[in-house]
Amino acid sequence: MKKILVILTLLAAFASIKADTASTCVSNLTMPCEKTDDQCLFDFSAYNSCLGTNNCAQKVSNNSAYMQCIQKCPSQNQIVQNYINQLLKCLASSTIQAYVIVLMLLYGLL
Repeated sequence: MKKILVILTLLAAFASIKADTASTCVSNLTMPCEKTDDQCLFDFSAYNSCLGTNNCAQKVSNNSAYMQCIQKCPSQNQIVQNYINQLLKCLASSTIQAYVIVLMLLYGLL
């Protein structure tokens, strides 16, 4: 019983660490378009509209679901697509870190 309590406590603590990791990575992403690049700005706006159309914001608490939603909004503009790829890397890296740390914790407790 004590091991289960320890595991649940560690998972709860780790969930907040994982969220912080993804949030920090995403917050470090900057606007991909120059203010004078009208085509890039238009394409970035279209990407954001796609996110809204697919209700991606409702999936933001689940990295995997959010990543799938983002992938439904590709861009033909390479600058915007690079931004999308960086965003996906942020979300994927925090998810991978989560699984590795959880597995290490569980292995250590068994």
